[in-house]
Amino acid sequence: MRRGAPLLLLASAAFIAATMASVGGQQAQPVAGGVYSAAQAQAGQAAYARQCAGCHSADFRGSGDAPAVAGPDFIAKWGPRAVNELFTYLVQTMPPTNPGSLGEAGTLEVTAYLLQINGAPAGQQPLTATVSTPMNAVLTGQPRAQAPAS
Repeated sequence: MRRGAPLLLLASAAFIAATMASVGGQQAQPVAGGVYSAAQAQAGQAAYARQCAGCHSADFRGSGDAPAVAGPDFIAKWGPRAVNELFTYLVQTMPPTNPGSLGEAGTLEVTAYLLQINGAPAGQQPLTATVSTPMNAVLTGQPRAQAPAS
C-alpha cells in the first residue's frame, strides 16, 4: 500500500494544479437574475437625464472634470469594486453642487441605470444599498448604452 502513496500524492497534486489554473483563468460570470429591476433602471434613466447628463453627457462619455460613466474607462475603475461602493460614492458626492440631493431611492435608480448601460442584466429584485456583489460579476461586457429620456 505504501508503494501507491507517492503516485496518489503526485496525481492529487496534478489535479489540484490543473483545477487552480482553470479557475484562475476564468473571468467572473454575470450574476444570474441581475441585482436591479428594470423599473429602477427606467426611473434612473429619467433621473440621469435631469441630474447627470449635463456634466457626464447624454452619450455617457463625460466632459471636463466629469468622467465617463459607461465603457472601458468606467469598467476599469469600477469593475473590481462592489456595487454598493458605486452607490455610496454617488450618494455622497453627486451631483457635486448638491451631494445627496437625489436621496437614497433616486441614487439607487441612477446606479441601476449605470449598471444597465454598462451591460448588467436586470433582475426581479430591486437594487438595495447593501448589494456587495463585485461589479465585474454583474457586467456582461455587452453595453446597453442608450440616450437618456428627454
